[in-house]
Amino acid sequence: MDDLTPYTIDAAIADALDQLERTPVPDPPPAVQHWIWTGTRLVRASPEAVERRRQQAVMEQAELYLALERRKALWRRRRQVYQRVARRLVAPFLSLADRWRAER
Repeated sequence: MDDLTPYTIDAAIADALDQLERTPVPDPPPAVQHWIWTGTRLVRASPEAVERRRQQAVMEQAELYLALERRKALWRRRRQVYQRVARRLVAPFLSLADRWRAER
């Protein structure tokens, strides 16, 4: 993608989903034991609870990645707007400088 093509939120989301599909989620090491707090004591987590927690962690990671991509896209758009405004502010001075040089 070149610098002139805007990087939209939709493109960022599509890129994030593509990356998530290509990147395998590592399984936790077998020596790790998961525990759940019941409010009064710790109990060993069931395999289903461990899997739910793993899926929740994957979703949280994906949401974080999408939020970062959205922030990057927003800053790209803002930078482009700032550059356009700066060019418009400087353009009259540049044209005056060009006229002044041409008259000399």
